[in-house]
Amino acid sequence: MTAQPLRILIVEDELLVAADLQEALERAGYEVPLTVRSGEMALQVLASVAPDVVLLDINLKGALTGIDTAARIRAERPLPFIFLTGLADRATLDRALAEHPAAYLVKPFVERDLTIAIDLAVRNFGQSSPAQLAAPPRSEPAATAEPQLTADSVFVRYQGRHVRVAYQDILFIEAQGNYCRLVTTGGEYLLTTLLGQLLPRLPTLLRVHRSFALNVRHVAAFDELRAVVGRHEVPIGSAYRSQLLRHLPTL
Repeated sequence: MTAQPLRILIVEDELLVAADLQEALERAGYEVPLTVRSGEMALQVLASVAPDVVLLDINLKGALTGIDTAARIRAERPLPFIFLTGLADRATLDRALAEHPAAYLVKPFVERDLTIAIDLAVRNFGQSSPAQLAAPPRSEPAATAEPQLTADSVFVRYQGRHVRVAYQDILFIEAQGNYCRLVTTGGEYLLTTLLGQLLPRLPTLLRVHRSFALNVRHVAAFDELRAVVGRHEVPIGSAYRSQLLRHLPTL
């Protein structure tokens, strides 16, 4: 039996961007039953369209922003959703991340990033429990299930499969746009998740820079500007230096 293609609802008020998204998704084999230009319309058609994933522009025009719309969707019909945006200020990004999107893509989007984000969103959503699918309390991070956690390790997708990485083997993680580079004693992995979403789920890492977090157990040396971790040098941001020093006793 042939599997039904995933149904994607696009909520985007820029017509050209919406058309590009639809074409890219249909080329990749997804079904796009409808594109809408406002959060209000998205909520109206949600039940009839019954999408598997919702793509939402953060900065929608109208009474509801993309962030507002995502919150309403999660309350009404738990679904994985992916935020799209061009330029956004820090406060807006923080509000967006607080809604725990399955992914976050910057316009102009890269087609490969788009399809990877959708596949991860659907797979992770399917692995979540019913309790996790409901909107989580604001005091706790949502379990977006990328990556999957065990007591002492994390499973990371690599070359078509998930491989186990022990927490103790993680050296550091570096934010690279929409990706994060996870560096371990045994190799490197590229994750399609934002650093802010990963850190609550990687208990051995301490943020030392806006783009870096490291495992203090692997710090071999440090000065005011950088820490030596394995064969690598990780920058230390001034805002994070005092916190790092509390974890590195000195004489």
